Amino acid sequence: MGREHVIQVENLPVALVCAITAATYLTGLALAFLLDNVTRFLFDIEWLLTSAFGFVSGFSIIFSMKRLSEAVLELKPLLNLRD
Repeated sequence: MGREHVIQVENLPVALVCAITAATYLTGLALAFLLDNVTRFLFDIEWLLTSAFGFVSGFSIIFSMKRLSEAVLELKPLLNLRD
């Protein structure tokens, strides 16, 4: 009896992307607060830059994970090896 190798990518990317996006955005916010303590007069600019960094990183991760999941789905028939 052969073993079937199954990769489930339908649910993983959504949860992973949400976690990475939230972590990236929160890191950007934490960086903004740290930079605010060092240089108060640049706080508005730093807040905008770090928030933009969080959003851009999140969207790039979403698109790369989408492409990765599509590639894995295309390779799925090749990964179903039979003994």
